[in-house]
Amino acid sequence: MKTASKTFPLTSIAVDSNTGKVYPSTYDMFTVGAGYLDIRAALYNRDGAYDFALSPVAYWNPVRRGG
Repeated sequence: MKTASKTFPLTSIAVDSNTGKVYPSTYDMFTVGAGYLDIRAALYNRDGAYDFALSPVAYWNPVRRGG
């Protein structure tokens, strides 16, 4: 997670070449997670872990229709 690249686009589109239908995508922490894998940075990173790390928790808020 530390070495993943966080420079991803906010939105993108995909177009079906057979039908011409457009499929928009919005990127957030649920679609891209920690970011794009940077293999070189991950392999050369020498930072140590000195304690445990809890995973984040997400809750559905029905009033706001999300977080």
